[in-house]
Amino acid sequence: MKSERDRDSYWTHAEAITWMCTRQLRALSTVEDPRAPLALNSQSQEALNELAKRCRDGLIRSVGRRRLWPDEFLKYSMNLVDQTRWLNAGRPSDTFESIQPCQWIDLEWATTDGKLTGGLRSKYRKRAEWVMVQFSRSDLIREWPVEASARPAAAPRRGPKPKKSDQAKKKMRDDISQHGVPYLRDMLEKELPAAYGVGRTTARAARADVLSELGAISNSDK
Repeated sequence: MKSERDRDSYWTHAEAITWMCTRQLRALSTVEDPRAPLALNSQSQEALNELAKRCRDGLIRSVGRRRLWPDEFLKYSMNLVDQTRWLNAGRPSDTFESIQPCQWIDLEWATTDGKLTGGLRSKYRKRAEWVMVQFSRSDLIREWPVEASARPAAAPRRGPKPKKSDQAKKKMRDDISQHGVPYLRDMLEKELPAAYGVGRTTARAARADVLSELGAISNSDK
């Protein structure tokens, strides 16, 4: 990971869910604050469950800041007031670390007022374990590729439509039947487009085809 702000490499929880539900890059521009708590609906909740599963399976790489806590045994030497303070003493580390697939077995999404916070809790310890969790952009796009209907249409192929070329050839054959082969064979190339209603390249190719059919290609045309 290049940096926590490198959104081209890793996406936050809000960006990841938005992509999974829409599969449109332009939809990400509607995410005003990628780190803000995200309200969940049935679709996003389903996507969230699938995201966790694929992280456990090692298909989606994830990183985050580990939540640091005091020694577990210290709280037993404290009175109730100090234990309460101890419970709130955790703080995030200063660096991002990879969250291994095996670690996801004990992790669940952290929520506040029913909104996804972008953190993870330990199911066993019942406390926050990771904050600012992010997911590999390339992995998300591979696992949830752009749907065919959302892909841009292929650019039209260049060149004349076969119908126009066929029409030009038909007119050339008609002219030959009326005026003879030399009429078409000796016509200047610059005159062909106006005479047959196609571009110069198409007209030249059409004339070559028609003369070839008749075995009337001159040495200069070969």
